[in-house]
Amino acid sequence: MICKRVSFPKLKNLSLGISKGVVSPYNLNFCKDLESSFKCLQLVSFLQREEIQKDLSFVNSINIAIVEFPITNFLRFLGKNPRNTYHREKSMSFFLNLLELEPLKIKINDNKFVAFTFCNWVGLEKRKNTWFVELRVAANILSSIYPYTLSDTLLIYKTKSELEINSQFIESFNTKNSWKEFEIDKIYKNLSLSNLAIERRQSIIINRLNGLKNENRIESKIRIFSRGLLETVEIKNLTPKRLKNASKIFLKESWNFLE
Repeated sequence: MICKRVSFPKLKNLSLGISKGVVSPYNLNFCKDLESSFKCLQLVSFLQREEIQKDLSFVNSINIAIVEFPITNFLRFLGKNPRNTYHREKSMSFFLNLLELEPLKIKINDNKFVAFTFCNWVGLEKRKNTWFVELRVAANILSSIYPYTLSDTLLIYKTKSELEINSQFIESFNTKNSWKEFEIDKIYKNLSLSNLAIERRQSIIINRLNGLKNENRIESKIRIFSRGLLETVEIKNLTPKRLKNASKIFLKESWNFLE
């Protein structure tokens, strides 16, 4: 095993300064380690959506919540096989290195930047052949922080292409404008990809658009910017061919979802 038993220091030894979490609803920037940034968002969604053991006795004093869960539950949440040794050890490595990861950067305005650091302590302990994770997190991340809580459509990825596209969609939602801008150029333009690889990425984009529409996150019509022209298209009629020369897609957030 890559992990070892970690002792649990008493919470009272934590200082107030490192216990506060700063969260802004917009202007998220992923760090260079895209996979780790995305996994942090998956973890936040897991903590918000799953039934896990929570100790809220320190919320009022230092804004800290203690959460505990079997690592196998986190793997199931991500659609991974909890019995798969590779997936299990990779997740354990993620938690062991969680405090060393570059925080998710948040821009408040042109003169102020903060870091989205939601966790300040990690513990791993093996009990009857099952590894348990204990985290001490900023209490406010246990409630919904839009758009940081991932939808089912964007939660799971299996390939690097899906990771990049899911992340691009999250960044697209990360604006106060009702029309969200998805830059196709970032996904496959200016890359040395075969026509088949480009078509696969276009199909992933269409799949995500249909998923977001079915979840009522976006409206059924999008705008495609191609060769200087803006065209309105129903998502159900979208094909890879329609995206061939597109540089940007504009999708409108659904008011039904926001309400």
